[in-house]
Amino acid sequence: MRMRDEKNSIIRPSAGLSTRAVHAGGATPEVGKPVTTPIFQTSTFYNERGGGGEVLYTRYGNNPNHLALEARIAALEGADACVATASGMAAIAVALLSAVASGDTILAARALYGGTRTLLDRELARLGVTTTYADFFDESWRAALHTGVRLVLVETPTNPLVRVLDLAPIADAARAAGALLVVDSTFATPINFRPLEHGADLVVHSATKYLGGHSDVTAGVVAGTT
Repeated sequence: MRMRDEKNSIIRPSAGLSTRAVHAGGATPEVGKPVTTPIFQTSTFYNERGGGGEVLYTRYGNNPNHLALEARIAALEGADACVATASGMAAIAVALLSAVASGDTILAARALYGGTRTLLDRELARLGVTTTYADFFDESWRAALHTGVRLVLVETPTNPLVRVLDLAPIADAARAAGALLVVDSTFATPINFRPLEHGADLVVHSATKYLGGHSDVTAGVVAGTT
């Protein structure tokens, strides 16, 4: 999965979460320029003929608004990079499809958002990806985690029961088995919990919910290491 690095940050690495939430991803301040990122309501951008720079095109997900959002989420999560998507389910799909292929096995928590289970059971199964479910609130999941598992998928806090997993042992076991750990942290947001600090490889959010917070946006994000 291609993820873009944080650029043009005007904050110090030691800045707190409140500072990151306001300033991360913002362009360097200039006299006469806006202090907040304006809304770019355009699909295409002027590109120099024969130039070596990245082609800006909103469909490519590199509209300046995308880039500012991605840099800010990366800063909040402590991630190397982030990619924004059109919805939370799109974020889950991007994270999974970037890491698994036909013949691979996913070990998933039984406590998952219903739409995620539908994606696993219907769409990924159709593509030849097998999903095994386990209870990560007891030790039974360890027996299901073997070297044939390509990816471990969990959610914390869970939707809708808001149960909280201890991620560190899961991350250690996944790494030992050669599997990636993907965590849906929608309910926590990076203000309350940052899975990458506990060993996760990728963290996913439905930004439609608490990251948006005002019922006026549908979006998703995936953040992790490059």
